[in-house]
Amino acid sequence: MERMPSRRTVVAGGAALIAGCLSSEPDDPNPENHVPDEWHDEPKQALADPIVRTAKRDSNLEDECPYAVADVISELLRTRLEDPKNTHVSGGAVESGLAEPGIVVYRRLSISRDGNVVSSPNISFQAIREALPEYVLMTVASDYAEHTCRYAVFVRDLEIHEA
Repeated sequence: MERMPSRRTVVAGGAALIAGCLSSEPDDPNPENHVPDEWHDEPKQALADPIVRTAKRDSNLEDECPYAVADVISELLRTRLEDPKNTHVSGGAVESGLAEPGIVVYRRLSISRDGNVVSSPNISFQAIREALPEYVLMTVASDYAEHTCRYAVFVRDLEIHEA
């Protein structure tokens, strides 16, 4: 007579089976395997025609200039690209180490603590470069003064490891 497994055995086996299904081997976090083209560790300058803009600001105009440029770049990403998912503008922070003062647009690959790819860009590096201007010449003005700045626009890939 064949003996039926105990309830404890069935529950333990089921738990092990479910745990095996839920646990996943880490994805290969190699960026080359998760972008639609090649990975770019070094920033590359954008390629579209330069843009000249004016923005109204009330505070320190010189400090506000890179933020005004970042706002323009963010708008261009939304309007010129179909799905700029996983792109991020450097928020007015001027990157060091560039050939000239510049704002960087990052194409981001996010990786979890356990090495799984959480999100990856779905747009090519070249498409971003072609959609954004080589530089922005921005004049920020208040009721009493104005300041003009010029920031080059760069594109760079960035791997983010979540904490």
